[in-house]
Amino acid sequence: MKKIIAALLVGLFAMASVSAQTKIGMKRAKQIALARVKGKIQSSELEREKRQMVYSFDIRNRRGGITEILINAYS
Repeated sequence: MKKIIAALLVGLFAMASVSAQTKIGMKRAKQIALARVKGKIQSSELEREKRQMVYSFDIRNRRGGITEILINAYS
């Protein structure tokens, strides 16, 4: 699970270098998160993480584990 999160964070920081003007919505961010990790969203929020605005999702999988997914709010 830590490898997944680390890989996603690397991807997020790579995307952060691309300048974007408009935030994506919570609905679109949920779609992206569920495409990456199958399960049910337990919690979601828009937050500032290391000077970046991100949507944070806690997704519960079939085995009962929780995976945190961060989606850049601007790309």
